[in-house]
Amino acid sequence: MDAIPHAEAVEVRYYPRDGSVFLDTHYLIKGVAGAIFWKVAREHALSGRSEFSLRELRLAGHELRLPELQDNLSVRLLLLQRRLAERGAAMQIRKTGRGRFRVDLLRPLRLAEVPESARTPEVRALRDRAEAWVLAVPA
Repeated sequence: MDAIPHAEAVEVRYYPRDGSVFLDTHYLIKGVAGAIFWKVAREHALSGRSEFSLRELRLAGHELRLPELQDNLSVRLLLLQRRLAERGAAMQIRKTGRGRFRVDLLRPLRLAEVPESARTPEVRALRDRAEAWVLAVPA
């Protein structure tokens, strides 16, 4: 799939309390898979990297809330990959080799981490508030 030129950015909202991820107003996933999505999208936004490994995700286990034993990381990543494909999401995950994958952006992302204090479903006003972490990611 190729990126759509000049496409409007997708608003990605991440709720760290339970790892929930919303794309625009649509629920995508939560839990460990949601935390994986957020880590990869954020890392791509900050550094421009698109290649990742399962090993680096395992090393970030505490950040992703992986259990000590039987983390099933490969299964969680596969679930996330399938969910993104089913939804035709702006970010897709492609396996590139053993324990390696890449992120492909079809549209730009606008990332927003929703603070614990904002519990209402309507958080569009958070875009301009200082306590929300917002980052634009070009496709």
